[in-house]
Amino acid sequence: MTEAIAEPKKPSKIKSVLFWFLAFVLMLAVAVYQRKTGPTYPMKASAKIGSLKASGDLVRSSSTSRLAVIEVVADAHLQGYVQWRRYPTNDQFEVKSMSRNGRFLGAVVPRFPAAAKIEYRVMLYDGYVTQPLNKVPAILRYKDDVPGWTLILHLICIFGGLLTGSRAFIGAVFGEPFRIRLLRWMMLFMGLGGLVFGPIMQKYAFGAYWTGWPLGEDLTDTKTLLSIVVWVLAWFFASRWPRVQRLSVVIAFVAMLGVYLIPHSVRGSQYDWSKQEVTTGR
Repeated sequence: MTEAIAEPKKPSKIKSVLFWFLAFVLMLAVAVYQRKTGPTYPMKASAKIGSLKASGDLVRSSSTSRLAVIEVVADAHLQGYVQWRRYPTNDQFEVKSMSRNGRFLGAVVPRFPAAAKIEYRVMLYDGYVTQPLNKVPAILRYKDDVPGWTLILHLICIFGGLLTGSRAFIGAVFGEPFRIRLLRWMMLFMGLGGLVFGPIMQKYAFGAYWTGWPLGEDLTDTKTLLSIVVWVLAWFFASRWPRVQRLSVVIAFVAMLGVYLIPHSVRGSQYDWSKQEVTTGR
């Protein structure tokens, strides 16, 4: 038999503000981690040849509507070129000379279809010695343009879900009276962000609404679905058995945190060079 849930009295204003602040910090930490560990975040690289130095943030994501610009800051006597090839292939590397513009060395590489990837290294030389700026190749992935409104709504919903989920977790940890409304808002935000605006973005970028389980192996789609399922289960148990309300929230948040530790955009859509088409979740 279902046990009735009475909405508890609100916590003190100071405590509530503090809990929301902690939730915001936690949300921000997760968001920054996701951003910096994702495969599209620029690769930082630096090198020295004698006393000459160079450094840069190597681009790892580009639109199909424009040429990708690879640019680094380099001392005046350094020159450079970019070695690149289609990824993943055993093609011979092609070479693109870098031109100087003040403190910068830059080159552009060709455009490719959405979900296509190339790997590249920036090579530096001072007239005598040649050295790579990045010993590990940077992987650059192409995508079609995504309308700004889709991205904004997706981010608002995802961040809203993270914020309300973090707030519910902090309240549960510190013994705050359980508030079912936080779970409802969390599920609404995550549902819209992960199951509505996320797929719309992916359709624009790579031509498919869903590439996670059970249609593919895209970890971003799959982990989003898993996170939502975990919170739905938490809401289900908390709604029926008040004694497990806090435990349900804690378990759901820990599971969601584990899911978010998986870097964003891993094993997503990829262009099959041999078939000349996009494959999903590989």
